[in-house]
Amino acid sequence: MGCQWSGEKADFHALHGGVTIDPIEEHAHIFAWKDPAMRQRVILSGPSGEHHDVMAIQESLAYHIHLMKEADDDKGETLSSALGRRRQADEQALAEQKRLAYKSLPVQQEQPIGTSSAQDVRLSRVAELEAEQEKVKQAELLALDAGCWQEMAEQGLFQKAEDLLTSAAELEENVSGQTERYAMLMHSLGALYDFRSNVDVTGQQQELSLSSSRFAECAVRVLRTLTSNIGDEVDANGSQIASQSRRKRLTDYLAKSLLMRGKSLCNTALDGDCQDTTAETAFDDAEQDVKEAASIREELHHSQLAEAVMAVGYVFYCRACRVLNSKDAESVVGKIEFMEQNYAYALKHYKKSLNLYLQKVGEEHTDSIRMRCNIALVYNVMSRMPCESRLEYLSEAEMQYQQVLKIQEKVFGKRHQRTQRIEIDLKDVAQRKSQLQANEPNAMLVQNLFGMSAADVKEAEKERKAQADKLMQEFLQARRKERAGNP
Repeated sequence: MGCQWSGEKADFHALHGGVTIDPIEEHAHIFAWKDPAMRQRVILSGPSGEHHDVMAIQESLAYHIHLMKEADDDKGETLSSALGRRRQADEQALAEQKRLAYKSLPVQQEQPIGTSSAQDVRLSRVAELEAEQEKVKQAELLALDAGCWQEMAEQGLFQKAEDLLTSAAELEENVSGQTERYAMLMHSLGALYDFRSNVDVTGQQQELSLSSSRFAECAVRVLRTLTSNIGDEVDANGSQIASQSRRKRLTDYLAKSLLMRGKSLCNTALDGDCQDTTAETAFDDAEQDVKEAASIREELHHSQLAEAVMAVGYVFYCRACRVLNSKDAESVVGKIEFMEQNYAYALKHYKKSLNLYLQKVGEEHTDSIRMRCNIALVYNVMSRMPCESRLEYLSEAEMQYQQVLKIQEKVFGKRHQRTQRIEIDLKDVAQRKSQLQANEPNAMLVQNLFGMSAADVKEAEKERKAQADKLMQEFLQARRKERAGNP
């Protein structure tokens, strides 16, 4: 039965129309493709391995058909013996052709010393061109900007960016050692993986964040070594060079790498324990890194100190959110105090960061608005804890959202994406606050009238109920005595 190629799945289907193939030709075709030598020859005859040489296949079929007919004529000879006999004859004929061809070659004269053939010249020229191209490639890698990954990452060229940065870092280390530029390239690789973790949709966020923290850790290690060796530099007279500017630059970059490592470790811990570290260890390391970065920038009077202070708050915020988002309800209820404490630390640093931004850029700057949104977010998340202070947190979140919405609309207008997001969050907070007030009307009334906290209101409600029960018991007892005295 004849066959046709069906496409990508490599299935065969019978031909229609009653097409038949001669049995001898069909057998020869199958045998040819079972022969490794023959199959290799046919495949290699095509330019890309995907298209086969039709003439070669036809020759192969004709060759095997001829052998089949010879074997059929000679009843005592099998196909295998016929193939062996024919191959032996072909090998003898090929050997004779080579002998005759070698005999007919002209005798080559020995070339004088110092001369070379045209082929040697061509090969030498090719080697020179390859060497020149390699030099150009190395020069480009040595001059590669460590921040080039950003444009490629925005285009989705992650592997290309990683290959360039990795090649540049390896060459830099081989040529000059672990220099400042090497540390910058390691930092850029960490930033690239952090970027990928933020846009990843394949479920590999934790692994990408962990890789980011490793590259950042490498950058931190190199920068620490370079900073500690600055005092060893001497000038021509043997005096130490007070390279304060270089020390400041290295220390500044050290803080930057510490912040990125802290952020990556936080994102790693949010996804739980992994093979290399636990969530708690990752949070502890992240807290240590961001606090050191904030301390460095405070000593340098850095213009981005507010960012480092915010990063410290972010670690505490993530640590509490991991507990709140746990699927174990008992674990959440048992760690209310732990979450409130970490959220309080987060608010402390967020508010400090906001004050720094207000002093530097004013309340209408995007960084100040962003920090106000972060503060409102913390109160909003705290209101989701199963505690007695939910109403307080909701009220505070509502006030924060109203303040930042007013500034946001003034600066960016009502159609801005952030404006719309704040409006959605404010609407959600107001709705949940109304539901909570409907469940506790008396508590809200007392709170609005006397300014009492939710906990104090509930305690007062409990005492009021106890007093009412006591009065009811006294009243019933008096009624029973009256009835006993007047039968």
